[in-house]
Amino acid sequence: MIAMTRDQTIAILAVALGLAACTGYYSIRRDSGPDGSSPDSGLDGDADTDGDGDTDSDSDTDSDSDTDSEPDADSDSDTDSDSDTDSEPDADTVGDADSDGDLDVDADHDVDCDIDHDVDGDIDPDPDPEVDADEGCIPDCEGRVCGDDGCGGTCDPGCPLGLECDEGRCLCLPGCRGGSDCGFGEWATICAGTFHMGLPPGGDGIVLASDDEDYHVVTLTHDFLMLATEVTQADYLDRMGINPSRRFITCGADLSCPVERVAWTMAFEYCNTLSDEEAFDRCYWCETIDGEWQCDLSEDFETPYECPGYRLPTEAEWEYALRADSTGPRYGEPDDIAWYRDTVVFDATSRNFQIVPVARLAPNPWGLYDMLGNVSEWCDDGYRVHLGTAPVVDPWSPEMSVERWVVRGGTVESYDYDMRASARTWEHVHDTWCLYCGLRPVRTIFMPGASHSP
Repeated sequence: MIAMTRDQTIAILAVALGLAACTGYYSIRRDSGPDGSSPDSGLDGDADTDGDGDTDSDSDTDSDSDTDSEPDADSDSDTDSDSDTDSEPDADTVGDADSDGDLDVDADHDVDCDIDHDVDGDIDPDPDPEVDADEGCIPDCEGRVCGDDGCGGTCDPGCPLGLECDEGRCLCLPGCRGGSDCGFGEWATICAGTFHMGLPPGGDGIVLASDDEDYHVVTLTHDFLMLATEVTQADYLDRMGINPSRRFITCGADLSCPVERVAWTMAFEYCNTLSDEEAFDRCYWCETIDGEWQCDLSEDFETPYECPGYRLPTEAEWEYALRADSTGPRYGEPDDIAWYRDTVVFDATSRNFQIVPVARLAPNPWGLYDMLGNVSEWCDDGYRVHLGTAPVVDPWSPEMSVERWVVRGGTVESYDYDMRASARTWEHVHDTWCLYCGLRPVRTIFMPGASHSP
């Protein structure tokens, strides 16, 4: 027989009592009814430890005479509030022997009886089952006509043949560049790249020289979207509530001619409205200064290229998009690609050359219509006579003091020798109206991880 000390004996007794408590607890929970009663069990974890042979079957094992129908199964600190020295220990705790022989709570020997049960007394094998990720998924296609709806489906109506989905919109790809499938109200994707801007030495076969068409290498480091057509009168009226254009006999009731008589600030405000529609940051601020309505690039951005919203193209972006990798003065014969004074109607009554609905002539190789002729297009650069001959990266000319801003492309009043990629002109920025001036917005495409990605 193995001899044990008094402390060892008490410790073994405590463990045995704890195990008995758990066993009794499970039995009571399994056999009890919905109200927790146990009429036929009589087992509540009590033990006769005072040597009188009396087993109390209807009282809690705590010396404070709790009336709970179940023992305190998960308590590690259940002690009598009156600090008595009853010889009957709590059945749901494991204790060490202290100097006065009482059983104190020992957190290192806790017996946890707290296991989840269903109301019928069965043990619940998984009290917190995972919910299927697809269950109850609500598709989100707000502002999207294509692409993933967030629940494994696609947004309707999707993209027609020849267009590809990009961030919920149908764009004129394929690949990175635009294509001949671009059209009214759609956006061409223009890849980053390097090109020669300006008039080559010795001329381009149409003109021999020009004071303000310095020939130089330009690198654009970002892709961008450009509207495939000029903004139409219908588009402008829908978004801004007015149509500033004059009435032309060649424009139909659908207002599909490009909007014109657009002042510089009006072009900025239209771009801001586009940004608002798609929850992009605005690229421009506009406010009254010294009684005059003025606009400029938002202070949040150092250059237009960094703005995630819609904006006017820089002069370099505009010429790069028009050229579409071509090296000649234009991407086709002028009569095939441009509306100018030799190809439009002159109205003797109004004494105006008549503008023409958009996308009636052939686009350039990147899917852009009417880049030359019809109406000129505002750019996001102050006009400088000399751009220099040194190579540049992402150029921009923000000079406001000159009060002249670049417009490109020529108009229905222009001559055929103005229908060239490098031809430059300007308009006053503070004019209330700009005859034959329209716009073609762009938006920088930010790649994942870019420093200014929205």
